[in-house]
Amino acid sequence: FVTTEDVFNGTYKIEHVVIPMLGKGVQTPTWWSEICPPSHELGRRLSTGDLPKDTPQTWKNLLPLNGSYRKAVCIPENVSVSPHVDGLPNSLTVSFELPPGSFATSFVRQHFKEAVVQ
Repeated sequence: FVTTEDVFNGTYKIEHVVIPMLGKGVQTPTWWSEICPPSHELGRRLSTGDLPKDTPQTWKNLLPLNGSYRKAVCIPENVSVSPHVDGLPNSLTVSFELPPGSFATSFVRQHFKEAVVQ
């Protein structure tokens, strides 16, 4: 986990921040149980398969679930903007690459929400 010293030294950047997707093989920070006790307990149970006795068998067959980590922020690569596509006024072609699982619509919305077409 990241320490205060790591932050001040610039060891990590915002694009290094990940969100734990609960399940087997995922560590949650110690403070997680204080902020979100139900998800901390759920994560523990999902990672170990330790479920209540009344859990349906179909659910038990799926466990323990594999967890993963998802980047909180990703930086697009190979961004390019070309104005006046095919001679159309007030038009742009925007091209960029994002890792799998990222949402291109979020990128476009965040970068063009201030734009005003006149």
